[in-house]
Amino acid sequence: LFNHLVGHLWAADEPLGLRGDYDAAVNGYRPAVAPSREQALVAFAVARWASAAGLREDDRTRAIGTTEVVLEELRMVAAGERDPLEDPVTAAAIVLAESQLRRLGRGVRAEAPEDSAAAAGDAIEPAPGTPVAAAPSRGQLLGAAATDVTVLVATMAATAGDERVSTVLDPHDRAVLLAAAARHALDPGGVLANAPEELTAAVDAVRASVPAGELVSLMPWLAMAEADLARLTGRPLPAETAELLQ
Repeated sequence: LFNHLVGHLWAADEPLGLRGDYDAAVNGYRPAVAPSREQALVAFAVARWASAAGLREDDRTRAIGTTEVVLEELRMVAAGERDPLEDPVTAAAIVLAESQLRRLGRGVRAEAPEDSAAAAGDAIEPAPGTPVAAAPSRGQLLGAAATDVTVLVATMAATAGDERVSTVLDPHDRAVLLAAAARHALDPGGVLANAPEELTAAVDAVRASVPAGELVSLMPWLAMAEADLARLTGRPLPAETAELLQ
């Protein structure tokens, strides 16, 4: 599976990350460039695999390098591409991927824009005919992503239980945000993070938003959030989460 994903890396010089799904009928990729959400989730998944016990060191090195390539190219928005942080789940996956890399001794720390010497004019040299906007550093992208996640989770906590409040995020997407917010709260770097009571309120609200028999649809994200929340607060894990994490 990892080798298959590596085969989707953009082969030309443009910083476009991963190609879309391969369509054998046309011998090409549709879409040509994978959406930023898919790319960020791939980065997290590959970084998680790089952390697996017993993994060969050459595979670990390749996995870390692949994750870094995808994250590096996500920060560079080429002409015609959308800002990856327009999608909250992409922001959450970036937070999770960088956190996983830090556990391997490689990830960046979250930075506010003014904290980085590269804040203005980290200009990218694009391929001819493909202008790329001045890009933030990876630390700045992480800082912006973590801030977006933190604000959204704070809103989720503040409106928990208020049936008059609608949300454009379904329970699964909110669970992904919570996984990122809880992980970020353990290692916030230089940017805002949610307080434990905010995370607790938001986690409980998402758990209550689906019938007990459908909690599996929120996994593994809800379990990740609850595990990190337990580390932050010492509150016991729900029985089904503890069983899942065994």
